[in-house]
Amino acid sequence: MFWWIMLVSLTLNCNGLQKQEKWTQVWSLAKHAGAKMITFQETHLTKQLEKKFGLCAQAFDIFYLHGTSQSTGILVAIK
Repeated sequence: MFWWIMLVSLTLNCNGLQKQEKWTQVWSLAKHAGAKMITFQETHLTKQLEKKFGLCAQAFDIFYLHGTSQSTGILVAIK
């Protein structure tokens, strides 16, 4: 028996996700792309912003590497 597994991955350089509007637009774009793994680079997210925006996306496991508002950070979402 032969199994074919296709992984659709998306990587976005966000140049900051501190504003709710930008987070909503970028996340909507990523979800509609049908990716099973999404990497957001240069998020500039902090733990406070994570809580503020409620970044627990449905159907995804979220992993963060926080920075500060001046340093980069990454977010990886896996479905």
